[in-house]
Amino acid sequence: MTQLTILAIVLTEVGDIIVKILILIPGFVINDKLKIFIMSNSQKTLFVTDADLPVQVYVFVWISERREFVVEYRFEDDRASFRNFKRMAVVDRQGCMQMARFYNVKVDELPQMVYDECGVGYESTPSQADIVFQQVLDFILDSGVKYRLRDAV
Repeated sequence: MTQLTILAIVLTEVGDIIVKILILIPGFVINDKLKIFIMSNSQKTLFVTDADLPVQVYVFVWISERREFVVEYRFEDDRASFRNFKRMAVVDRQGCMQMARFYNVKVDELPQMVYDECGVGYESTPSQADIVFQQVLDFILDSGVKYRLRDAV
């Protein structure tokens, strides 16, 4: 069984101000004010913006259940939700194995390797997310593998 870590951003009202709190908790979606991203132990968070900013940007990387290498760029604007989007770069199973051979690691070790190479971490500005996402795409292309880009709302 895969262990799960839950990363949550809790929006709490303090007077007239909405405060964002970044916490790690075991739990479920309670209501619209609690956003949860479930991550398997092979998923790495490469980038998260400062929780005090109205725009939240995340970059995650993981190996899917179908053994695909996935990089996700997520943009969330609290003031203008119509701007929210998610972009994913997906390397198919065969390409994922080719990447692992090129970098001389196991497939399950690819997310950690990408984190070591490209991860910025937390409390960053949104403009840095584009750089991190592009670095991961370059990391994929350097191995001679192609990826598919998909956009979702």
